[in-house]
Amino acid sequence: MFTFTRASGAAEPEPAEASPPAPPAAVAASQSQSAYAASIQRLDSMDTTGLSPDLVTVLTGYYRNSFTSQEHWDLVESIRFDGTLHLEQGVIRFTAFKKKPDYSKIVLFLPNDGRIVMAYDGADAWQLQAFRPGAEPIDMPADEALNFIRDATTGGHLLYPLVAGKTIELVGSATLNGRRHYDLRTTLPDGQTIRSLLDMANYAEAQQTTLNNVSGLTEVTTHGDFRVIDGIRLPFVSTLTVDGEHVHETRIERVQVNLGVMPWMFSRSSGANVPDPLPAVAPAAAASQSPRPLYELSAPDPRSQLRLGEAPFDPWSTQSAFEMDPADLSEQETADILNDLKAVAK
Repeated sequence: MFTFTRASGAAEPEPAEASPPAPPAAVAASQSQSAYAASIQRLDSMDTTGLSPDLVTVLTGYYRNSFTSQEHWDLVESIRFDGTLHLEQGVIRFTAFKKKPDYSKIVLFLPNDGRIVMAYDGADAWQLQAFRPGAEPIDMPADEALNFIRDATTGGHLLYPLVAGKTIELVGSATLNGRRHYDLRTTLPDGQTIRSLLDMANYAEAQQTTLNNVSGLTEVTTHGDFRVIDGIRLPFVSTLTVDGEHVHETRIERVQVNLGVMPWMFSRSSGANVPDPLPAVAPAAAASQSPRPLYELSAPDPRSQLRLGEAPFDPWSTQSAFEMDPADLSEQETADILNDLKAVAK
C-alpha cells in the first residue's frame, strides 16, 4: 500500500522551518548514505534506455499513469499517510511517513498513548514498543530489517530500472479479478524479487508479491480504490494475504505531501514522535500555490470504518479504536502486531 514514491533528487528542498532543529546525534545518523541511495545517485528514475521495447512500453505507461512525468515526480519529497489497519481482532490507527529516497517510519497507535514504531533512516533499521515503562528503541531483527528496508523506498522498485545489478522482466500476463495484467518480475541487487501485476487498461499496480524473509512465506498485497492526487496515483485500500490466507486490510484516510519532513525524524532519537498535522489546503487554493501543497484526499466516513468499541471518529486522534489494554499483551501478541504493521509498509 505504501508502495509509493521516490525520485532523483531534482526536487526543491523542503522548508526547514516546518520542523524543529535536529538533535546532533540524529544529524550524524541521517548523513550516512544507504546502498540504495548510492545506487540511484546518478540515475533518472524513469530512464529505460537499453531495455527491451515491450518492457519500455509497459514501464512508460506505468510511469505516465502513476507519476505523470519525471519532472512532476521530482517535485515530491515526502508523503504522510494516515489510516487504519483492519485485523481480525479489531482496528488500529496508524501514521506512516516516507521521504526520498528510502526513509520510512510507521507509528501504530494503541490506547493510553501506547505506540509501536518501526523506522529506517537510510542507515539504521529500528523499532520501539512504547507502551511499556522505560521502553527504548532497539535494533530491528536482521531478517525483519530486510523486509522493511526493501519496502522503504519512496515510489517502489519499478522506478530506477537501470540500477546496477537490478533487473526488471516482463514475464508474461495474468488475470486478476477478471482483468488482464502485465506480469513483471523485479530482481534487486541483493537477490530479493518482487512480482508486480499492472492492469493492462490503466497500468495500475493492482498486486505485488514478495517473500517474507522472516517466515519464508509468500505475501501478496492486492491494491484497490486507486485515486489520482496531484498527478500521483495511490491505492487507498490494500489487502494482505499470506499463502492464500487473509491477514489484514489497510485503508488510507488522508495523505499529505511535502510537509517539510526532515531526515532526523526517522532516526532513533526521534522515538515515537509524530509531527502535528498541518491544516488542509482547499483544492482550489492549492492549485494556485507552490508545487508542495497539502492535500486532503477524502473526507473519511465513520460508517465505513469496521471498528470495535465506541471511540469517536477523529482522523487525527491518537486514541485507537482497537479496545484493548496494552499491558495485557503477551510477547507473542506484541510480535504478531509488529509483523502485521510491517506488512503495511509494502
